[in-house]
Amino acid sequence: MVQSDAQKYDALLLERGKAFPRRAFLVGSTVLLASVLSGYGMLKNREGQIISHGDKRLQRMNVYAFDTVVSLVIEGDRSVLYQAASECARWHNLFSAWDASSEVSSINRARGNTVKVSADTLDLIAKTLPYCQTSKGKFDPTIGSVSLLWDFKNSIKPDSHILKEAVSHVDWRALDVQGDTVRLIDPAAALDFGGIAKGWIADRLADFFRSRGISSGLIDLGGNIYALGEKPDGEPWVIGIADPANPKTKVITTLKVRDCSVVTSGLYEKHFFDDGIDYHHILNSATGQPSQTNFCSSTIVSPCSLDGDALSTIMILDSDLSKIETVSKVSGVEILCVDRTGSQLMSEGLAAYF
Repeated sequence: MVQSDAQKYDALLLERGKAFPRRAFLVGSTVLLASVLSGYGMLKNREGQIISHGDKRLQRMNVYAFDTVVSLVIEGDRSVLYQAASECARWHNLFSAWDASSEVSSINRARGNTVKVSADTLDLIAKTLPYCQTSKGKFDPTIGSVSLLWDFKNSIKPDSHILKEAVSHVDWRALDVQGDTVRLIDPAAALDFGGIAKGWIADRLADFFRSRGISSGLIDLGGNIYALGEKPDGEPWVIGIADPANPKTKVITTLKVRDCSVVTSGLYEKHFFDDGIDYHHILNSATGQPSQTNFCSSTIVSPCSLDGDALSTIMILDSDLSKIETVSKVSGVEILCVDRTGSQLMSEGLAAYF
């Protein structure tokens, strides 16, 4: 029997769901530790941001969650780090679209039926929807029907006909929340909060540390950094912003920050080449293809990491120069974008962080 594109899409999505069992959650001070920049007391994360924290008074722990290395650095009792690691494991098991046991995966598998979810999942959804509306759907958590078909680790892109079918199921308005239950009105839709969940988690980790009396620390979830207070010596945390052309070896500038978030989205984070074409992970919700954008990277400095996570992605999806000043009018938000020529475009207030 000949299958329609919709049937092929359903079958492939089912196979992809089976192919991604629950991922291991690792705890330890040496798990996938990024390279040390000798002589500078700095570390470089996977996205190329450079973080200074050479103070011996700081306790450090690395864990693997949310498909990245999470680096936690605090001045205080080391046992708090283990508690924070447990929270990361819990959130991973709620939000990961790739973990078959997560709440998000349960919603995706429910095929339009209601699923009872935790208060944290409800809060993440509530804080995501305003960005769907203000971006007119460019930012859309139902991109999961598309993103789950791409495999950037193994350089696999979906069949064009299946991708076209998947795009027809991307619509954030299909997300229905009633009390403590969630359902996707379109049974073939799928959620993926990869564009905002790490920002939500960074904010929650900062609150968690504060509740434990920690006033100095650094939270690094790949491209999402939250600087808690300042370093023990009273100096600001120093964050280096990667050069999109050479993200592993060069920085374009450094920012000195206290009590704020620095989030960078870049085309270089997850990508592969096929027939000379560079396919990156920031997907256009209307086409299912990597976004055709003028910006190679977008960095947002903001009081709230969730805002930074969403806005850094939206800036790349929109790549509208006028948006830089528009977005920077939001209280406490500053922007640094790098275009394809290597030019740096920034909001006026960013100079305060140099």
